[in-house]
Amino acid sequence: MESRNLPVRFNLIRYKTGRQSQSIQQERVLNMKRTKAAFTLVELLVVISVIALLIGILMPAIGSARGAARQIVGASLHKQLALGQNAHGYDNKGEYAGINGTNKFYQTIIVTPGSGATRNWDLMLGDSSPTTPVSWFDWISPIIGADRGFSSNRAERTAQIFNEIADPAATSDAVPFGSNVADIDDFDRVSEERGFNQISFLSPVSFHLWPTSGGAAPKIPIRGNRIRYKTGFSDPVDVAATFRPNLDMIARPSDKILIADGTRFLPTGNLLDFDTNHRPGDFGSFLTATPIFSGATAYRRPESTGGSSQASPDGYKLSIRHANFTSMNISHFDGSVTKLTISEAYSNPIPWFPSESKFTGQMATQESIDFMAKITQDTGESTPTIY
Repeated sequence: MESRNLPVRFNLIRYKTGRQSQSIQQERVLNMKRTKAAFTLVELLVVISVIALLIGILMPAIGSARGAARQIVGASLHKQLALGQNAHGYDNKGEYAGINGTNKFYQTIIVTPGSGATRNWDLMLGDSSPTTPVSWFDWISPIIGADRGFSSNRAERTAQIFNEIADPAATSDAVPFGSNVADIDDFDRVSEERGFNQISFLSPVSFHLWPTSGGAAPKIPIRGNRIRYKTGFSDPVDVAATFRPNLDMIARPSDKILIADGTRFLPTGNLLDFDTNHRPGDFGSFLTATPIFSGATAYRRPESTGGSSQASPDGYKLSIRHANFTSMNISHFDGSVTKLTISEAYSNPIPWFPSESKFTGQMATQESIDFMAKITQDTGESTPTIY
């Protein structure tokens, strides 16, 4: 069939015939197939390299975001515990939960003429109630045990504290230590059934024990009791003689630490354990010496010279566990929650001790000695005061 010129002035292009158009279309399809088949190995490797590069760039950011999210969740738990401790104190004439606070009943021995003596600490063993402290130092069960539906069994309740009230950055397993308690079989059973997570939160012992500078502590005022309040330590800070574990005695609640991230006790063998005794001789799993004390078990650094030589040099990483072991969460007596850097934790003693206490500097970190020396220069005090 004869083709015609397009009806456009000066146009020299002719209409394509049907057969020519079909041939061109087939050629285009073949070219597309050839193009797809021409994706080479080199090009594939380039694509893979680009993807790997993007992943390498994004992974640190993703890891950092996850770490920040864990710290936020931990801060939320801090908030709940701080508010719970304050509410408990308000309901008990200012006495917050702790060994010399509302727990004092469980460290008494009642002597009844003609009937012998009753050791109230034994009431913590075995089955009791959701709010009964699992040890003298337990401040968590009394403040949230009822609301969280804790078990009445001491071992079960301990597991709930460790496992359910857990900072998501605290992921190590802990094993029961000790066998000299009547309900040790309960702890062994729970350990076998589901295990114990590391403890996540500790409270500074300086806000719980009776000050040593006030002389001998008086007897706990419970009728028939023969036991005195438990006293604290004079190093590295001598707590003010007038201090008592009561909310009314916290002069600067927005500055003083009520709860801190912390875990004890990691020995040199790196097998994290906890004391099952209901009346442990030290601070148990709930209180801690502060990072200012050079031998603090929960915060002992590799270069520390004080404290137990059996403590692992990596133990502090269980406590200062955020932002690649450079940051920790703390909550204050006013309920506020903030971050504390590792340098701040070891240098500034003011948040860790009651106001009007005296800094002795004995067994203190060098950072804290230098920090308080600057205050001494301003005040002229030979023994600087914690304000």
